[in-house]
Amino acid sequence: MSQFETYYQQEFNDVIFEKTDEWLELAKELQLDNQSNFLEGSKSPCPYPFMNTAMTNVFDTLCPVRLELSKYNHTPIPLEGLKQIKFCKNENYFNRIEIWYDDKTPDPICVGYRIKYKLYYYENNESKSTDYIYSSEKEALQSLPEGCKTNFVANEEKKYLIFRWGDELRSFKELKQIAKERLIEEFNSEWSRQLKTLKSKLENTDELITQFLSGKKARWELNQH
Repeated sequence: MSQFETYYQQEFNDVIFEKTDEWLELAKELQLDNQSNFLEGSKSPCPYPFMNTAMTNVFDTLCPVRLELSKYNHTPIPLEGLKQIKFCKNENYFNRIEIWYDDKTPDPICVGYRIKYKLYYYENNESKSTDYIYSSEKEALQSLPEGCKTNFVANEEKKYLIFRWGDELRSFKELKQIAKERLIEEFNSEWSRQLKTLKSKLENTDELITQFLSGKKARWELNQH
């Protein structure tokens, strides 16, 4: 039987369902701009945990395939997961939602992306940027001042873990160990191949350099592992 785990943080209930205005007003009064930013583009603060670099590296190793939610067709998403997705969409928490998975273990995870965009542009041959942070690239481009040329749109991306499901939900400690074993196997194989190549080059240094100086090999071929 498939198991399910949501990462919805219950301690956010008061803010999400009852006291959003009070929370935001107090955060602004205390000049806590970084707190107020959690509400940008959404109705309430995001109640799902931010995926730091360590967490992202583990899940990226174990679930290397990433698909936008509407394109995922690997396994059925549980009813509770669909309810979480509907809640996220109603509250406008994320710009994009993806399913990360692998044909091997462990089980799939659902990841939400909060992406902020900033517009950089040229005005009178001087590079400038907008102070406002936008929720989409289209919105940023629409704000381009009249008569100015677009430089580029930069984005800052943060990932949040919404839920996961599958036959067996392992602890994060177990998942980290599985990721470690996979990476050791992967890099040992690659580094062994590179070492074999380098040993061969060391044994044939004179011949390889002669071929390079004779125009038979390019410099990049000498540096190739």
